[in-house]
Amino acid sequence: MKGYATYRYTFYKRTYLPNGKKREKVYAENVSASKVLHKVASFLDYVNERSKASG
Repeated sequence: MKGYATYRYTFYKRTYLPNGKKREKVYAENVSASKVLHKVASFLDYVNERSKASG
């Protein structure tokens, strides 16, 4: 569609390690808002389930 902006999003997790290095995990790259929201919700479900299992 001409004249309309298209926004694309990336969802990633970055971990800063004690030695000054960083680790990055990309879960979704250059996707629509609905797709990135689905990935975030899925990730949060996973984190919540893991915390229940370990606690």
